[in-house]
Amino acid sequence: MTGVVLCFGTAFSGHPNTEAMYKNAKQQYLALFSSPKKISNRAEWESVISRFKLIVKTNSSSPRADDALYTIGVMYKNLYRRSGSLADKNEAIGSFNTLASRYPKSSLAGEARKQVGDIEFMARNNTKAKYAYKSAMKQKVDSRYKVAKAQNAPLETSIKSQALTPARKPDEQLAAKKPEVKGDGAQPVATLTNVRRYSTDGYTRVVLDFSDRTAFRVEPAGEKGKVYIDLMDTSLASNLSPVMAFDNGLAKGLKVGNGPDGVKRVTLDMDAGAESAVMALNSPFRIVIDLNRAKPMPAVAMKGPEPQPKPSMASSSVKPATTVARGGSLRTIVIDAGHGGKDPGAIGPTGLMEKDVALAIAKKLKTRLENRLRCKVVLTRSTDRFLELDERTVFANSVNADLFVSIHLNASRDSRAKGVETYFLSPARSKDELETAARENMIAHGGRNEIENDITYIMSDLQNTQKVNDSSTLAGVVQRSVVGGLREDNVPVKDKGVKQAMFYVLWRASMPSVLVETGFISNREEERRFRDGKYLDTLADSIAEGLEKYDRTYMVAARE
Repeated sequence: MTGVVLCFGTAFSGHPNTEAMYKNAKQQYLALFSSPKKISNRAEWESVISRFKLIVKTNSSSPRADDALYTIGVMYKNLYRRSGSLADKNEAIGSFNTLASRYPKSSLAGEARKQVGDIEFMARNNTKAKYAYKSAMKQKVDSRYKVAKAQNAPLETSIKSQALTPARKPDEQLAAKKPEVKGDGAQPVATLTNVRRYSTDGYTRVVLDFSDRTAFRVEPAGEKGKVYIDLMDTSLASNLSPVMAFDNGLAKGLKVGNGPDGVKRVTLDMDAGAESAVMALNSPFRIVIDLNRAKPMPAVAMKGPEPQPKPSMASSSVKPATTVARGGSLRTIVIDAGHGGKDPGAIGPTGLMEKDVALAIAKKLKTRLENRLRCKVVLTRSTDRFLELDERTVFANSVNADLFVSIHLNASRDSRAKGVETYFLSPARSKDELETAARENMIAHGGRNEIENDITYIMSDLQNTQKVNDSSTLAGVVQRSVVGGLREDNVPVKDKGVKQAMFYVLWRASMPSVLVETGFISNREEERRFRDGKYLDTLADSIAEGLEKYDRTYMVAARE
């Protein structure tokens, strides 16, 4: 599967009519989620859903039937979340249950059961929710057991297929024993493993990390200044304190305890004047809580994620940003060097790493922008260190940046692929856009996690049409400048144009944001160029010129 909530895959020659219907449904779906106006119109949702229902009704034996059912279920689930309608709930559960029972061998069957669990927990049917999750876990183990038994292999080898384990002696090759999956709730579905916090005076993000996906719901606070999140069948990691105090930012503290009906409740104490937004993301599963003031306070600089707080220890202080003399309208630009640390990014044929080249370009770009625009330029990383994707735009928001530019190198399984392209945040329209976003997002292309994340990003971030439009304009200016600069320097370059996709590194940025794919490191010729310092100079000069043009043409007009 690929796409936003759709399951886009390769064509199946045995069902040409299904593929045509599916392609049409896909186009209608992308049109829906590319338009905030359409998203707010229920009739538009129902029109798209009807197209997928027709696929299930007329082509129930096709390889697209389970994909269509999953899409229908997810769409009704999101309608239920918005409307609270019992009819929407029943439609969603019915679609997921039909998928799991009619297509038990589908890779989506277990996920469909978890979706039922999510919906039941949302409706406060805790027992049904737990049963659905346990059924999904049992189905997952059963399927792996059957594969292991068929191959006469140890079950743990099948389950941990990526682990390197010593070979067993012949007499140790015993038949796989089917493990017991407890259905009484004795074994928690998930564990809360970490709490991360990023804070500035007018903005705070708290991230709850989990060992696995679990159902959750946000409860209405009985008093101002609190956020309640109830978790189904979740334990607390032994190294985490159940009570945490924060000494700055909009989050004042966090407590993990037992809630009503046997749930685990996370209580976040926040500033009484703050507004909260809660969302879940996958791969890995985490719950993100964003806190904002209604009227933003002056921005402050932030070095990155703060360590896990302890009750007796204060959080790291946050130093105010320094004032920089400037000649144009851009005050602050954040340059993000993609990947870093344990994440090398794409690796070229001769071993060149994306993370190293991206950092080199970012440093050169910083110097040029400071000289040309006399504005403050901040790097998300200046050394080879790892940053989570969601830390990068949080950092840009914290320093009140006017622009956010993420530097990357592209890659493809086709070694002949080449060229430069610039992206802004919006639903992908092509297979290439989907694959590029999946790689940069470090998530399996077409997987359920990609689908779940995409709809979260769309529903929470694309309502700001002005930011999307500004980012699209910025991408066009930068793309033309990079291609023009390289050609002026007699570098043959393929102009792949301006693209759009759901890049998580651009999510929730409060300013115009773009991601520049400066070339294909998987192409031997372009990898060779990336080793040339003069070529990197030309790239940095060209990007800087594009940002300067954007400043002169658009930023000045916006501030007048």
